[in-house]
Amino acid sequence: RGLGDVYKRQEHLIPTERRWLGWNGASLKNNYSADFKGSGIAIASTISNDWGANTDMEFKIEVNIDGQKEIVSMPYNFKKRKYELYYNYNLPNANHHIELNLLNPSNSINITLTDIIVYSEEK
Repeated sequence: RGLGDVYKRQEHLIPTERRWLGWNGASLKNNYSADFKGSGIAIASTISNDWGANTDMEFKIEVNIDGQKEIVSMPYNFKKRKYELYYNYNLPNANHHIELNLLNPSNSINITLTDIIVYSEEK
């Protein structure tokens, strides 16, 4: 997915649902799953820990949407990390199931999922 393709596709989508995952969010210790209906999804997250800010730790998360898997990276370093843990704006407008599997969990770092934004085609 090139950025040009992402922005072109995103122009035709509108946010239709925001799932706030609570004050404490949903901790991604091992896995997380959700169902949604739409053409796109973005999952926002934060990282908290007991380490110093200079660690090179980089999480690997397997994302599975309807059987299609990909691995995404989430660096600990806030200068390299994006706000969205995952986004995909190129889905058919249908019901979907997403699973996140943390491949390299840590005892001292916590990934917290904060929001899920679902997008659909403009009408």
